[in-house]
Amino acid sequence: MEAGVFSREEGLLEHSQPSEAGVSRGLVFLAVAVLAILIVVGWKVMQNEGPTISVKNQPKGLGQNSQLTIEARDAHHNVHLISIEVLQNGRLLHRVRTGASVRPAHWWRVGSRPASVFNWTVPLGRSIIPNLTEGQVTIGITATNDSWGRFFRGGQSRLTLNLPVRFTPPRIEVLTTQHYINQGGCDMVVFHVSPGTTESGVEVGKYFFPSFAMKPDLPETRLALFAYAWDLDPSTPARIVARDDTGNQSLANFTYRVFPKKFHTDTINLDDAYIQRVIMPIMSETPSLNDQGSPLKDFLEVNGHLRQVDSERLVELSRQTARTFLWNQSFIRLPSKTKPTSALT
Repeated sequence: MEAGVFSREEGLLEHSQPSEAGVSRGLVFLAVAVLAILIVVGWKVMQNEGPTISVKNQPKGLGQNSQLTIEARDAHHNVHLISIEVLQNGRLLHRVRTGASVRPAHWWRVGSRPASVFNWTVPLGRSIIPNLTEGQVTIGITATNDSWGRFFRGGQSRLTLNLPVRFTPPRIEVLTTQHYINQGGCDMVVFHVSPGTTESGVEVGKYFFPSFAMKPDLPETRLALFAYAWDLDPSTPARIVARDDTGNQSLANFTYRVFPKKFHTDTINLDDAYIQRVIMPIMSETPSLNDQGSPLKDFLEVNGHLRQVDSERLVELSRQTARTFLWNQSFIRLPSKTKPTSALT
């Protein structure tokens, strides 16, 4: 009897041992899992990686009217905040900031997602910061994301710029004298600008005509061809504009006279023969044009929309003009029987 009882108790004891081992293994697994979570969270909150900051078309300095175009980019988190500080001689002169969250923060999402990108153009110059003086200035740009970094304050990055400050605008000296321009025609003005000028030309209403150096060894002596468009009021003022690398700008008047013109008009008979002879070939050779369903609408599409597209294309091509002269002799009329045919001549 005693032996049998001992055997049953021994069996019970043997049966209970694996259960205690399983509990122990479970506690160890739970402890390891909690430790791993704490390590991951601790690693995240200790991180300080912030967005990448870049300045587009960085100015060479600050002037009366300058600006910064800032891009903050983060591949893993939202760009949350951008701030700018302007310091001079150890004093904080200006501080501005903006919230920049551009997408919802799906922290549970697994896998890649589009980068968070924020662009901000900020005016910075004496017109915005009256206490700014000539000399040197330090600009601090800070970007923060919405990560758990820095103990849940967000990862942060900083970019510092040291720039000169100049307020003296470029000087302009007009070298040519009287200018006579027909409405719908053009003329030429020659002028001299002070060193440091980065852009100059003639402004006529909404049009700007850039200048070019007269010679490679005379970069400050400029030549500008300018025009009065046929649809521009002859009383529209023309003036020379010069800007430096800090955004300072000068304006100068010059002596000129514009002669109004009455332009020739004509009547076009839009019969079927004209449409078939002129408009339809243009439609067939221009894939971007769609048949409008009637000859008159097709004519308006060609003579309106297509002309506008071509005009914009010519303006775009004109901005790619070489910065130096591509000829070195006088222009001459073609030989034989060539003659002027323009009504403006």
